Amino acid sequence: MTKLTADDIDEAMSVPQVAKKLNVSKSTIYSLINDGKISYLMVEKQKRIRPEHLAEYIERCTVTAGVG
Repeated sequence: MTKLTADDIDEAMSVPQVAKKLNVSKSTIYSLINDGKISYLMVEKQKRIRPEHLAEYIERCTVTAGVG
């Protein structure tokens, strides 16, 4: 397990920020978190998503044209 730094926490995005980036609702992001589809960290009582976790989710959702 990697130890978090202050920079990791500073770079982590709030649920509303991620929702805005993906153009979806906050409840959609909470559903993705609750379903284990996006990793997150807790800062106090707030869920935060690291940029690399969002990138991993997007990569898993990417469909190549002409492929199933």
